[in-house]
Amino acid sequence: MISTVMMLFNLRLGLWIGAPGASRGTPNYFSPGLKYGVFRSGYQRDSDFLELSDGGHFDNLGAYELIRRRCDVVIVLDSEEDPSTAMSALASVCQRVREDFGVIIKIEAEADTIAPAGDMGYPAGAKFAKKSYFVASIDYPAEHRAGIADQAKTGTFVYLKSGMIKQLSFSTKGYKAKYPDFPNQSTVDQFFDSAQFEAYRDLGWSSVEMMASAFGLDAAATADDFVRRLTGAPPFAAPAPSAPAG
Repeated sequence: MISTVMMLFNLRLGLWIGAPGASRGTPNYFSPGLKYGVFRSGYQRDSDFLELSDGGHFDNLGAYELIRRRCDVVIVLDSEEDPSTAMSALASVCQRVREDFGVIIKIEAEADTIAPAGDMGYPAGAKFAKKSYFVASIDYPAEHRAGIADQAKTGTFVYLKSGMIKQLSFSTKGYKAKYPDFPNQSTVDQFFDSAQFEAYRDLGWSSVEMMASAFGLDAAATADDFVRRLTGAPPFAAPAPSAPAG
């Protein structure tokens, strides 16, 4: 009943737009609002309208479509509200791609490294993770579709999780001391003050910097450098110098 009332009053997070090639005019409350939303006559390949949304109701990480496209490298930044570090969005997308595409994202002990490890100092009672990220492999099966045969292959899955790490600045830890629910404050709060904004900025910077340092990347590194390190042979050592000529 609540869903029906919200649809009738057009109270939704999504946005209706005309489908490419369609010529049915401007979206309105009746079509597609009532016709598609309530009577479920839309949501087809040949529908006249498309409903755009942030996708959080299906895949909150944006990884599903990248897996569908069989990308060699998939990088996910997970900043959802997750105070218990349940990683429910990650678990959900792993299940979906396995069921829909037969793709296995092989996450085993790697997930343990980003789980809070316990009280490690200031602020008192705060739990810190050993790492802000992990790297796993993606097993793509062989696939035949529309006359195209894709061979089985292995991809790389990089997962970066927003959480407390020791590398954060003292001011950010101080913000955590004042607001214990940081960095998992409610997404209802859309109006950050300067201290809150800076705390989240530092969190993102420090988390990515930890990962970049682990792969030996500096400010001059490019995206291609990062991909080469990811897909190279562990431990991502620099190539041996060539023998002198002559």
